Amino acid sequence: MAGEAIRFDLHATPDTRVLSFTASRMAKNMDDMSSLFEEFDPLFQAAMGRQFASQGGYGAGGWAALSPAYRAWKVKHGFPGTIGVLHGHLRAGMTGGSGYTVEITNRTASYGLGGGPATEYGHYFDRGGSGPARPVIRMPQTEGREWGKVAHKWIASQARKSGWGSL
Repeated sequence: MAGEAIRFDLHATPDTRVLSFTASRMAKNMDDMSSLFEEFDPLFQAAMGRQFASQGGYGAGGWAALSPAYRAWKVKHGFPGTIGVLHGHLRAGMTGGSGYTVEITNRTASYGLGGGPATEYGHYFDRGGSGPARPVIRMPQTEGREWGKVAHKWIASQARKSGWGSL
C-alpha cells in the first residue's frame, strides 16, 4: 500500500465545459434587463394608482391631511378634497396618463413624471415645501414580493433561453 498511486476520476453530467458555456450564455442574456423593466412598468402604474386612490395609505401610511385653509380653498373653487389631486396632473403623471414617461435601457429604468405641469408640484408634494412631505413612491412589502415574483419568472426564462433546461 505504501507508495501506491491513488487515482481519482471526476465525471460530471453534463460535461463541465457545457455547463460553463451555458452559464456564460446566460450571463450574456441577462446583460440586457430591458424586457424585465418593461414588465415592471404596469406594476409601477398600478401601485401608484393604489397609492393615489388611498391618499397615500397604500404604501406611505397615509398622507398628511390638508390644512383647513387649503381644504376650504379647494372646496370654494370646486376641486375635490382628495389629497394630491387638484387638476390631476400629478396623479396622471404617476399612473400612466398624461405626463407619464418611461425610460428604459438595458441596465436602468425610470417610471413616472417626465416633465410637464406636475413635475415641480410632484417634488414639492413628495418632499414638502411649506407643508408636510407626502411621499408618493412608497410601496408596501407585498408589492416588493409581487415584483420579486415577476423578476424570478424573468430570470427563469433567461435560464431556459440559455439552455439550462436542456442540460
